[in-house]
Amino acid sequence: MTVQLGLELMVAGYAIEGELREREAKTLLREIVRLIDMTPVGRPFVKRFPTPEGLGGVGETVAQAFTAAQPLVFQSLAESYSFILPGIIPLDAWPEHLKPRGGSYLVVASCRRFQEGEVEDYLATKGLRVVSKGAMLLKLEGGEAEP
Repeated sequence: MTVQLGLELMVAGYAIEGELREREAKTLLREIVRLIDMTPVGRPFVKRFPTPEGLGGVGETVAQAFTAAQPLVFQSLAESYSFILPGIIPLDAWPEHLKPRGGSYLVVASCRRFQEGEVEDYLATKGLRVVSKGAMLLKLEGGEAEP
């Protein structure tokens, strides 16, 4: 089934056990973009916390923009990590959680459907264990979100 890009948004989230260095996180995100048959746009964005104002806990958010054709917008929120935008894959890393191995949240949001199990399998090849996950399909036209 071919879906016109932008009419629906597939979102899959993963809570990951395992430590990722910044360089590894950037590579991981670019590879996941390719895995879901999209194209990375530019370099990954990194935001470290806490901010100079002391907001946001201790950790970092690494995000990779991607596209099939649409323009992309990204805005980092200072108080908490709470955005899901099509064309952005954020990895929210909080080393203080799940000590001693570290922990991260990965959210993949794409207007092209993908197999969330393939992303989990890929993470396992990198020595990362998914401890919880969830996925849904959001639609602008013609119906309710699908779990």
